[in-house]
Amino acid sequence: TNSLRYVVEGTGVYGAARVAVGGSKPQSTLGLTTTDEPVKKIATTLKLSDEMLEDASQVRSYIDGRLALFVNIEEERQLVVGAGTDEIVGIKPSGNTRSINIYAGGTAAGDKSVQLFKALNGQRGSALLEPDFVVMNPSDYQDLRLLTDTAGQYFAGGPFQGPYGNGSNLPASGQVNQATDYIWQKPVVVTTAVGAGTALIGTRSAAQVWRKGGLTVEATNANEDDFLKNLVTIRAEKRLALAVYRPTAFTEVRLA
Repeated sequence: TNSLRYVVEGTGVYGAARVAVGGSKPQSTLGLTTTDEPVKKIATTLKLSDEMLEDASQVRSYIDGRLALFVNIEEERQLVVGAGTDEIVGIKPSGNTRSINIYAGGTAAGDKSVQLFKALNGQRGSALLEPDFVVMNPSDYQDLRLLTDTAGQYFAGGPFQGPYGNGSNLPASGQVNQATDYIWQKPVVVTTAVGAGTALIGTRSAAQVWRKGGLTVEATNANEDDFLKNLVTIRAEKRLALAVYRPTAFTEVRLA
């Protein structure tokens, strides 16, 4: 269909407790509501000349890949901060219409890494869900990754040495141990989809992307006056919807 109906979990009250033999069982409640998310389309096009496609056979596969990349970049942006209407309603749209957690402790002052840990710990307490990942802007992650102690030693490990405190040199051809980006043992997704001074903490099981088909890349010379001008229009598009089952499993962290 053109829309997705699913259940959103709001405030829950747990009533689990010790029960005596023959006693009544306490009741728990879940604040469940249903919502409808329309399936949205993300697309882009590019015009090329017939000669370009004929003279270089590799151009088509290259262009197909680049257009697919452009669509995927826009998908990432919309999944995080999409505004709705003609876009997906992202996890943290303007105005927080998803009603996710907001941690604003970092707007006053303090180390960004400390504020991130407090936000992580706050979600553990409020949502009772362990966060799985952190989404950060490249400039904010750079500030964290390049933190040093008074001796100039990188807390996260230097470019040619192991983790902080070990001081052991690694082979010139090797990589730093666990080179994947991490903060507080959580993988970091570094992307410009989230603005500088803001981070997003999330739990994977609390949201899901629903796709109607996959990415399609098609070409035609029947668009506008392409046939007369020996042009070809290539189009890449995909259709998808975002379901956020438990908004409190996500936290917007305001670092500045």
